Amino acid sequence: MTPNAANQRFHDATYWRVDRTTRFTQLVYCNSVGEEQFFRPNEVPKNIYDELLPNFDTRTENNSEITDGLYGELMKVRSQIDTKRRERIVFQEPVLVRDADPVLFLRTILLIQAKFGRHKSRMVENICSAILRMMGFMPDNEHIGFRLNTTNPCAVLYVDTERSITESFPFAIQNILANAGYSHDADLPNFDFISLVSIPRESRFDLFAEYLSRKQKEYEGKHLIVVLDVLTDLVTNFNDVKESMRLIDLLNSTINQYDVTFICVIHENPNSDKARGHIGSEALNKASTVIALDFVSNQAEQETDVVCVRYLKCRNTRKHEPFYVQYDSTVKNLVVTEKPANAENKESQKRNLIASVFHGVRMTRKGFARDYAAIKGLANESKAGFNAFQEAEKTGWIIRDGERTESGEELFWFYTDKPTTTDSTPETESFL
Repeated sequence: MTPNAANQRFHDATYWRVDRTTRFTQLVYCNSVGEEQFFRPNEVPKNIYDELLPNFDTRTENNSEITDGLYGELMKVRSQIDTKRRERIVFQEPVLVRDADPVLFLRTILLIQAKFGRHKSRMVENICSAILRMMGFMPDNEHIGFRLNTTNPCAVLYVDTERSITESFPFAIQNILANAGYSHDADLPNFDFISLVSIPRESRFDLFAEYLSRKQKEYEGKHLIVVLDVLTDLVTNFNDVKESMRLIDLLNSTINQYDVTFICVIHENPNSDKARGHIGSEALNKASTVIALDFVSNQAEQETDVVCVRYLKCRNTRKHEPFYVQYDSTVKNLVVTEKPANAENKESQKRNLIASVFHGVRMTRKGFARDYAAIKGLANESKAGFNAFQEAEKTGWIIRDGERTESGEELFWFYTDKPTTTDSTPETESFL
């Protein structure tokens, strides 16, 4: 048969039939020697497709194929879980401890949060130095108590997103090396660093994913500890749900599939102790350990140079006691210090302010938020005021008597001595 005749036969529906005996629809072509050849609908000539499958929807079958593949993956994971649950579970030892407190476990996420200027990056640098420390070396500040707790080989990848690449970040790398016992020009086989400052924000996620994939192959046989400083700079909008979930899903899938651990640094929202944006909320949920840093204030509510390091979350252990550090200009690093005798935490300050100013006062929620914010020197009706109202409500200092202002706003009595009845005579009253 000539090529032209073969082509005419291939486009003649007489020699085609539809096969529905398999999971997916196929079209069968019978060639000139009687052999049958099988094709998917999108592989046949258009005239054959239109004549034999006039109402066929390829999207339905494509979705079924995708679902079928995902279902297979789901069953594979279930099988792995089923195998493990039949074994004796031996929980892993922490890879990093501080004194006797476990801090970082393999294949987990550690979140470190604070407002600007609270030494988040310096704390991370001490952690990196502790992991990379030369045998027999110990710096003057002893890595503020952090130490490596495994004999398995580890590698540190430091991804910076905000410091200058001419001074600040190179200086940080020098500090990490020096506090680990090495010269500033040492090339460690288990330490790498990059900056995404010059990379357009919309390209950072994909580039980081590529970098991570390549380094996993390069450091095969070592456990990777990846520092992301700061986390929110890997997305264009830290309040965007899809962007946030894409990054968090990458971290979560990586620690579940590969020998990788993440240390994520993130800023807190202004006038709040919450990690910034939707991505902060999701990171908090996925992290096994969450550490928060903040300056300690004295009784006059003035910030000192002492930083309180609190554990907000410890999934694998009890919640550890806080410790205190401050910057020492002599060693040019953080050092452990004692809690100032006159220091108060912010929770105590908030409660004392409410007790001293608002006891016996009747006012609206909005009025309380406004007055609280004014006393604290914050913006009018700041979120901090509404957060303080919620704190007072949880403490039991707020009594509802059902009264409202002329504009319909609910009125509340503030009794900070926690009365058991509501028939006490009010001391003052404010409808603002």
